[in-house]
Amino acid sequence: MWSSEGTQQSVGSPAERPIRKKIDSLRVLIELISDHLGVDEGEISAETSLSDDLGADSLDVAEIAIAVEDRLGVSLDDSELDRIRTVGQAALMLDAKRSAGSGR
Repeated sequence: MWSSEGTQQSVGSPAERPIRKKIDSLRVLIELISDHLGVDEGEISAETSLSDDLGADSLDVAEIAIAVEDRLGVSLDDSELDRIRTVGQAALMLDAKRSAGSGR
């Protein structure tokens, strides 16, 4: 929800707010993946496999991770990147790091 000053305000109970963060991370990931791989955003969802569905290799994933760090200020190390299989897994990992405040 937006205030009259143009700033976004939290809506819902505290239990609902992490879901909102997940949606934001997912949205950013979809945009960055679409831009990097040249895939229509409509073809990417939380269940989309980076390698099987989108053909992303380890270099693509590393470049997307750099774009995520630039955009969100959250970095993922190589061992974390190796565990990511789907866009949703990446969003959850980003949310966990954002919540923990361990972005950089």
